[in-house]
Amino acid sequence: GRLRVVDLASREEVTTVAGLPAGPSTRLLLHGDRALVVVGDGPVWRGGPGPGPDVAPGPAAGVRFVLVDLSAGRVLDTLTVDGAFVDGRQVGGVARLVVRSGPRLRFVQPDQRRSPDAARSENRRIVARSALADWLPRYELDRGGVRQEGRLLDCARLSHPAAYTGSSMVTVLTVDLAARLGTGDPVGVVADGEVVYGTATSL
Repeated sequence: GRLRVVDLASREEVTTVAGLPAGPSTRLLLHGDRALVVVGDGPVWRGGPGPGPDVAPGPAAGVRFVLVDLSAGRVLDTLTVDGAFVDGRQVGGVARLVVRSGPRLRFVQPDQRRSPDAARSENRRIVARSALADWLPRYELDRGGVRQEGRLLDCARLSHPAAYTGSSMVTVLTVDLAARLGTGDPVGVVADGEVVYGTATSL
């Protein structure tokens, strides 16, 4: 919950910033007196083996992007995104952040009560009854105590490959570290991804 700034020359602590979300901090991006701290990178619960279709999934975990003003010693904004952090790349003051997510559907598995054919039929019904909100990631933005939330991206910002590659989704957020946090002008691809390469112009 604290970010400590240390002067390596004097080995003295210059600033301590409190109020960061609890959880593992996995990345730190710097630009001038701004730091973007990535908190939490564990996978979000998604469809798969579970106790059954009548048991609602628990609240999804997510990744938090926390923008810190080091000169003022305070947290500016926090963007929480439904998904797991894959990686980030920074060129100058612009960071590209990659998040992986999946549909929030409780699929069933064959068991002693349910044959493979019955499980397949039930899973098809689950998909048929699903809504757009079950498939697209959500966000929550806290800008100095002012909160907003909603769907992270619209279908117009989503692409898919010609051949099916799975139901996972990769979303790329673009963050200007010199400005305030927004929703990151997200673009998404219906595909899985675990490795990120970046240049100044491509990701």
